[in-house]
Amino acid sequence: MLLRDPIHGDVELSSLETAVLDLPVMQRLRGIKQLGTAHLVYPGALHTRFDHSIGVCAVAHRIVASLRRSGLQVDDEVEDAIGVAALLHDVTHVPFGHTLEDERRLFDWHDKGSRLVDMFGGDLGDALERLGVRDTVGSLLGLPTGVSTLNRDLLKRGYVVSGRSVPIEQRMAWVARYHASRKGRAEAEMELARQLSVSFGEVVLYCPALAVSDR
Repeated sequence: MLLRDPIHGDVELSSLETAVLDLPVMQRLRGIKQLGTAHLVYPGALHTRFDHSIGVCAVAHRIVASLRRSGLQVDDEVEDAIGVAALLHDVTHVPFGHTLEDERRLFDWHDKGSRLVDMFGGDLGDALERLGVRDTVGSLLGLPTGVSTLNRDLLKRGYVVSGRSVPIEQRMAWVARYHASRKGRAEAEMELARQLSVSFGEVVLYCPALAVSDR
C-alpha cells in the first residue's frame, strides 16, 4: 500500500503493515487527536494518532536504512517487525490521554500498566499470531515474551533509556549524572557501554525528557 503523508511524502507499507493498519485497534486511532485540545487554540492541529503512527513507521524504516548504509546487518524479518511495532506503539492511547494521564493523573499512563498486556491477550494478540509476528512485535514493545529480537549490533549506535529498560533507582542515578555535567554524562555512557559489552565510542545515552521519579 502506498500512502501520501503530508510530512514524509509517499510512505510504502508492506502487506504485513497494511494488514496491521486495517485492524480495528488501529482504525480506532483515526478518532484520537495527537495534540488533544490544542486545536481549540491552533485550528490546524488536527492530525490524529493514526497519522502519527504512520509517520513513526516511515521514520523507523529510514532509521533501518541508515543502519544498513552504515554497515550493520538488519534482517528483513526484523525490519518488518520494527515497522509493525512502530505502527502499534500508541495503540493503547485514549482520547485526551496526555491531559488525563500526565497532567490530571486520573488514569495510568497509556504505556504503563496492563493495557498493552490485555490487548496482546485479546483480539490484537490473536491477529498478530495469525500474521506470525506476535512474540517478536511484543518484545519490541517491551512485553516479557522471552523472545530476543534485535541483534546486539543494533544497540551500538544509540540507546534510549526508558522506564521499561532500566530500573527506577538506576534511572534516577543516570539522569542525575547525565544532567550534572559533561563528565557525568560520559560516566553514564561508559556504564551503559559496559552493560552492553560494546566500546564507549559506540554508545550514546539519550534521555533529554526522562522522568527522574516514577510519579
